[in-house]
Amino acid sequence: MISLIAGLGLHRVEGQTVLLALRSMRKVFGTSCPLVLLVLAISATAMAQAPPIRGEGGMTEFFQGRAIRTFSQFLIVDRLLDEGSEQPNLQELRVFVYAQPFAFNLAPAPDFNVTVVAPLVVKRLENIVQPGTRTLTGLGDMVVRGKYRFWKRLAPERRSDAAFLVGIKLPTGPTGAGDAQGNRLPIPAQIGTGSTDVFFQGSVSHADSGRGYSLFADFRYTANTAAKGYEFGDTLLLDWGVTKQLYPWRFTELKPVHLSAEVDFLFVHAGRDRNGGVPVASSGGASVFWAPGISAIIKQRWLVEASFQFPVTQQLKGRQLGQGWNVLFGTRVIY
Repeated sequence: MISLIAGLGLHRVEGQTVLLALRSMRKVFGTSCPLVLLVLAISATAMAQAPPIRGEGGMTEFFQGRAIRTFSQFLIVDRLLDEGSEQPNLQELRVFVYAQPFAFNLAPAPDFNVTVVAPLVVKRLENIVQPGTRTLTGLGDMVVRGKYRFWKRLAPERRSDAAFLVGIKLPTGPTGAGDAQGNRLPIPAQIGTGSTDVFFQGSVSHADSGRGYSLFADFRYTANTAAKGYEFGDTLLLDWGVTKQLYPWRFTELKPVHLSAEVDFLFVHAGRDRNGGVPVASSGGASVFWAPGISAIIKQRWLVEASFQFPVTQQLKGRQLGQGWNVLFGTRVIY
C-alpha cells in the first residue's frame, strides 16, 4: 500500500559526513509508499469481502464508500546497506517511527470517492546527524486524493473492477526542528517534507465469491517537487496480493464475523534525490517487501486488521539505512 513522510539523515562515520537515505518512510506512508497512501476498500453490496490491508484495488463501495479508517503503524529503519549489501551497524544508527493516520472517505457517487488523510507522527532519530537520540512529534503531511472507477464487470459469483486515482500531498508537516545546538535538521529528517507532490495510480481487482478469494494490483507514479533546496526522487510503486476468506467460505454467506488472510507484495523504485540541484549519491534504489496479514469484518460495519511487513531485498544506491520491519494495526467503520 501506499508516503506521507520521508526519512533521511546525516551521520558522522570515520570523521566524514555520510548521507544515509531512510527512504522506507516514503515507501510505507505515502507518496513513495508506504506513503503512500491509505486505502478504504471492500466489496459490493450483499457481500462481505475483506479489503486489501496495504493495497488498493478497483472497488469503490462499502468500506470505500462512506467510511473512516485509522491505524497504528510502527516502522524501524536500522539495516545499514552499502550498495545493497548489509554492513555491521556499529554506530547503532536507527530511526523509529510511529504513525497514526486518520482517513475520512467521502462518496458523492457510487463510482467516485474522495479521501482526506491526516497523520500524527512520532519520529525518533538515534545517532542520526549527531550522537544521541532526538524525538520529533507533530502532524505529518496531509494527502487528498480522488478515485474514479471507470470499469466494472459483474458475473455470477464474480466481479472485476478497475479504477484511476489522482492525489496530492500537501506540505502541512513541520520542517523546522533543530539539533541540540539549535541548527535546523536537514529536510529529510523532519516530520514534514516541505514539498507539494502529486501521484497517479491505476488499480484493478477481481473477486470470486464462490471460492472466497480476491486479487488486487496497483501501479503508482509519484512526481516529487523541491522544497528548501531538497527534492526527493520520483518513485514507481507496484503492489499486488491475494486475500482469502477463512470463515465463512463464501463472501455471500453473511455472518456476524468474517475472517480473512492476506499476502501482499510491494516493489518500489526511487530515483536519486537532489540537494541544491545536485544528485545525492546515497539515495534511490529498488526494494521488494512482503506482508502477511489478517482482518475481520464485524457485523458488516466494523473492520479490524493487522499486517506485518518484511523486506525481501533492498538494492539501495550508495550508503543508506534500509527498513527492518513494519507493523500495522487498524480499524475501519462505515458511517
